[in-house]
Amino acid sequence: MMAMRQPVVADVRDDHGITALALVSWRVSRTGRIGEVVRESLDVTGVGDRAIVQARLDAERRGLLPGDTLRLYVEALDNAPTPHHGRSPEIALRLPSMEELRAEARAAARAVAGAADSVSAAQRELSDRTRDLAQERSRDETAGTAGRQDARSGNQQSGTMSFQSKQRAEEIARDQAAMAQRVAELAQAVEEIARAAKAAGVDDSAFQNRLREVQDLLQRALTPELEQRLRELQDALARLDPEATRQALQRLAEAQQELRRDLERSEELFRRAALEGELASLAKDAEDLHQRQSEWTRDEAPRADSAAAATEQDLAAATDSLAKGLERAGELAQRPIDVRGSAARVLREAAPAPRRC
Repeated sequence: MMAMRQPVVADVRDDHGITALALVSWRVSRTGRIGEVVRESLDVTGVGDRAIVQARLDAERRGLLPGDTLRLYVEALDNAPTPHHGRSPEIALRLPSMEELRAEARAAARAVAGAADSVSAAQRELSDRTRDLAQERSRDETAGTAGRQDARSGNQQSGTMSFQSKQRAEEIARDQAAMAQRVAELAQAVEEIARAAKAAGVDDSAFQNRLREVQDLLQRALTPELEQRLRELQDALARLDPEATRQALQRLAEAQQELRRDLERSEELFRRAALEGELASLAKDAEDLHQRQSEWTRDEAPRADSAAAATEQDLAAATDSLAKGLERAGELAQRPIDVRGSAARVLREAAPAPRRC
């Protein structure tokens, strides 16, 4: 992959001195067509027998399309009576195709879906731990007031907190603070998925709106109340106040239940959005594949050469990849995929790989 502006550093040396230096580049389309060679002279005035020259290759105006490659090398002339010509190894800078961008976006969405599931499960476990410890502290307090000792209190007197309970409460506070960071990172990841999908041509408004809904839900899940309850627990632990710790745990457990519900809801919404995005992305792949097959049939199929055969193989591989993508999407949906309208048409038309008689 490449950015459209690339820094280039050339280290050139020759005993006779250097008189000329040029950056040579040309475009190669994804179908193998070679574009015009462009030579850009680099300044080597007064450099002597060695030059370290910095340049910038600007590909913005080179007409590059997704899947194209920009090839380049540096050539130099020395100051000998009969100048010698030298050139660097050739470098290829390739733009990802739209199909590759969409495949990367689909993979990223699946990774974020897995992260959402992990965060939701971790919050459920943390909420259960907080609730259980709060209930234990309540039972210990009740038992102490009645003059009885609970076996799980570690034979502590009323108004004290066992070392084990304090450790567990501190761990809960640390884990909840870390969980808030994970939720914020998840919201950022959803935003990045939306940008990546749009860059890959998957700009369906319903899909983008669904992602924004998920992001908003995640951001709202981190409420000021939850932050306040966490600070109360941390303060109570710092004061070694068992009653304040018990109350803080109870309040935190209530706030955690709200966060837990929001995370479960966001997980469900994102999985639905990811599936919708995957189907929209695969439909775009099918449209592009159908167009490429039509171009191949019109322009290259009549030629029985190696380039036409290579393109045929690429199209066949793309068709197989599309079929596997649809099968995977069907497994995610746990039901047969129903793609209606124009998407269904292009999927059907793209299904058979091109084959020459």
